Amino acid sequence: VVRAVLLLLSGVYHAAPDLGRARLASSTASSVASVVQEFAQVGNLRARLDRFVQRCVQPNGDECTSAFALGVQASLRCLDEQIQGLRAQVEARRRLERGDPEAESTHPMTLAEALMHTQGLRASTRVIAAVCCCTGAKGDGSSPTLPSGMALLNYLHQWALECDEDSEALMSKLFLLAAEPFLKRLYLCMYNGFRPPA
Repeated sequence: VVRAVLLLLSGVYHAAPDLGRARLASSTASSVASVVQEFAQVGNLRARLDRFVQRCVQPNGDECTSAFALGVQASLRCLDEQIQGLRAQVEARRRLERGDPEAESTHPMTLAEALMHTQGLRASTRVIAAVCCCTGAKGDGSSPTLPSGMALLNYLHQWALECDEDSEALMSKLFLLAAEPFLKRLYLCMYNGFRPPA
């Protein structure tokens, strides 16, 4: 079950795994279902963010939006690496259960541990999805509320100012990545002079 919910969290599965075979000590069916539902919701947000990135990274699109989408993509890759690490821990525990002497862990990972170890990851995914306007009913990131150009920079700056401490570094990184194309143009104008388009 833990392996399945970690795959669910990464957006690989789009439906909750079958819990008919799940036997967990001191857990009720409803508590297991609520944990799996939590992973499913974040996995759904992850899939929406993947679609958002695909739509926003356009060769002839707004440079700030494309840079922001690439920053979102890089953040999602970091989250994927964390999920891979947790999956590796689960696999090591499974090898130990099968009697593999090289396995490092002595206890199988529980759903409660998976929930605890992914708390920051799930929170980061929710923040990124909210910033990208991927949390609504449609949820594909095509919401007209996501601005572009300088308005996007103002939007991201506001998010960076208002976010909690846990999200501050992430939001600052996304803001700086989105601002990079603008700052490059500003630098060129300052040192090469402004040249109006022909």
